[in-house]
Amino acid sequence: MEALDKLIALAKSMHNQGEYYREIEYLKEAITISPQELDSVLIYEQIGTAYYLLDDKENAKTNYFAALNSASNLEERSSKELICSVKNYLGSVFFDQERYGEALTCKLDAIGCPELFEHQDLIQAIITAGICSEQLGKLDDAIGFYIKALEVPGISDDDAATVTAFAGRCYDKSGDHLAAFKYFNKAFTINGRYDGGWYMLYRYAVLAYQFGKYETAITVFHKALSDIPKDEITFRASSYEYIGYAYIACKQYMDALNELYKALHLISPSSSRLAYIYCGIAQGYFGLNETKKTIQCASRALNEQTDDLTKERLYFLLAYSYYLRKDETNAELYYKQLRLFNPESPYLRELRLTWGEII
Repeated sequence: MEALDKLIALAKSMHNQGEYYREIEYLKEAITISPQELDSVLIYEQIGTAYYLLDDKENAKTNYFAALNSASNLEERSSKELICSVKNYLGSVFFDQERYGEALTCKLDAIGCPELFEHQDLIQAIITAGICSEQLGKLDDAIGFYIKALEVPGISDDDAATVTAFAGRCYDKSGDHLAAFKYFNKAFTINGRYDGGWYMLYRYAVLAYQFGKYETAITVFHKALSDIPKDEITFRASSYEYIGYAYIACKQYMDALNELYKALHLISPSSSRLAYIYCGIAQGYFGLNETKKTIQCASRALNEQTDDLTKERLYFLLAYSYYLRKDETNAELYYKQLRLFNPESPYLRELRLTWGEII
């Protein structure tokens, strides 16, 4: 036993110095003289961890499985915690290899012995189980794990923000966009400096816009734009477009025009978004009472392929602008086009409230 204790001590010293190859040498020698299965389990686990730290996943797995095999020979009472510990490490190896099903199985076994873990390690194990579930398409399970991680007492603000954002991501994937927005918003409430990557910021901003939180959308889109890669033209153009329309909703028309022109300069001349952007620019000019420019941009938008709602808006802007310019012929033309296109259009009702029944 004295020789074994000496080898274990030397291995520990090498581990603390980051000399993992030498640690492994001492541990392999120790395993040859280990008289008890319990010692063998612990030594195989340490060898596996040393290999893991050397990024040698296959040798790490081999030794973790050897530890589990040795543990199977012990009494159940004394082996349970050892098995949980080894499976936690083994789950990390599978996770790094993107073998999420096997990683999840191991992490679930490990989480079954929460008393084994240091506080931070338990949180990480639960989060890993959530990520595995998410990767396997089990979004409800993933959300459950993320919420469970949030319930661990003393979780830090950084971890809480991260896990909350992960839950939001799952809600977003599942189509519950209101819940996704609430969780994204909560993540930034917990930690205003949370960095979840540019795409998470982009989605948070899009959802803020869709739920009428325009000031939040503007702020978050600007943050996202500082991180969105220059070659992600579609996302950059879309961000400027959303900001422009958010400014319109806030009646900040000059700011809206500045952002929409940025979007216009980024997109292809054949883009299907041209009509929508020109419509926004027309709205911006209309808000500034620049009816001539409104007519120019709205007419330009009508030359592009557009959706029904945008077309209604364009007919309204043209009819209204021509009336303001006292061009009754063109005003009546676009009023009739709007009425034919959608007799129940709210834009049509607004024109009637202003001028009465025209014809």
